Amino acid sequence: MPDKYLKPWELLLMILILSGLMMLSAAQASYGFQPRYRANNSIHLYQAGLAGFTKRRAITINNLGPALTDYQVLIKVDYDSDMQVDFGDLRFTDSDGVTELNYWIMEKTDSTVAYVWVKVPSIPGSGTKTIYMYYGNPSVSSTSNGEETFDFFDDFGVDSTLNTDKWDEIEIGATIDWSSNEYVEVSGSGGENWIIGTKQSYPVNFVAEFKIDIVSFSGGTRKFMFQTYDETDSVVGYPLNWGKYDWTDGPDGDLLTGVRWFKVILKSDGWSVYSRTSLDSSWSPWRSDSWSQDFLKPALRHFTGSPSISGSLTERWYYYFHRKYASIEPTTSIGVE
Repeated sequence: MPDKYLKPWELLLMILILSGLMMLSAAQASYGFQPRYRANNSIHLYQAGLAGFTKRRAITINNLGPALTDYQVLIKVDYDSDMQVDFGDLRFTDSDGVTELNYWIMEKTDSTVAYVWVKVPSIPGSGTKTIYMYYGNPSVSSTSNGEETFDFFDDFGVDSTLNTDKWDEIEIGATIDWSSNEYVEVSGSGGENWIIGTKQSYPVNFVAEFKIDIVSFSGGTRKFMFQTYDETDSVVGYPLNWGKYDWTDGPDGDLLTGVRWFKVILKSDGWSVYSRTSLDSSWSPWRSDSWSQDFLKPALRHFTGSPSISGSLTERWYYYFHRKYASIEPTTSIGVE
C-alpha cells in the first residue's frame, strides 16, 4: 500500500521549490527579471528591457536628504554614436527596467550633449536609486514632454500666442512677438509693460526655473522681474529684478545683459534666487528674503517704467517650469553600457 504522507526529503524539496518560485516572482515584480530556461533544465534570470533599444545604461541617483516623491532630476547626457544625432531615441525607465518615466529635453546640441529632466516616482531617503537610460533605436521619435514632467510648464518657443489656460495677462502694453520657435520676444519703451501670472496658485515649497535673454536696453529703469501674488491677487514679493534698476526691492547696479538661467526657491518661510550663465556653470546666489506664505501665484514681468521715462527694453523668454523642492538636491551618475 503506498504511503499517504510525504517523506521528509520530499517535503523539504517542495519547500525549496516553492521558495524558489516566490523569489522568482519577487524578482520579476521588483526588478523586472525574467526567467530564461536552458536546455539542461536550469533557470537563468535576465533583466527585461525596452523592445527595440539596443543600448542601456544605469543611472544612479544618490540622495543624502529625506525620501522624495515624483522628483525631477537633471541628467547631462553626452552623445554616444549609438544614439540618434538629435537624441530622439532617449528613453528612461524606473528600476524595473520597463516602466517608462516622463522626461523633458531642456536643451541639446545635436551629436554633442543633451540636458534632460527626468521625473522619478520615488527616491529613498539617505540612499540610492537606480533608473535606466535606453537608446540605440533608429526608428523611434522623441517622447520628450515637459507637461508630464513638471508641476507647471510652458515652453514659450512652441506657442503662437499666450496659453491662457495657464496664464492670466495682468498688464498688457508691450509688443509681443511669437514668430520664433525658440522663445517669445517682448519689447517696449516707457510704460509699455507686460505681466503674466499663473492662472492658479501653488502650495509653497517648490522651485521655479526659467531662461531669459535681455537683448537690448536703453534709458532709465528697465528690467525683467519675477514677482509673486497671494491668493487675493496682492503682490507679496519681488524676488528678482534683472536689468537697470534703482529702487529698494533690488540691489542697485549696472544692466546685466545676455542669457541667464534663474532658479527661484519658494518656501513657506522665505525665498532665494540663484542664477548662472551656462548649464555647466554653478548656481550663484542672487538674493534671498523671509516671508510667511502658504500659496503663491508666480508672475513674469517686462517692466519699462512710466511713459515719461525714455528708453526701451527687449527680452526673450524661452521656458518656465515648476519642479519639486529638496533641501539637499540629489546627484546623478551614468554607468557604462
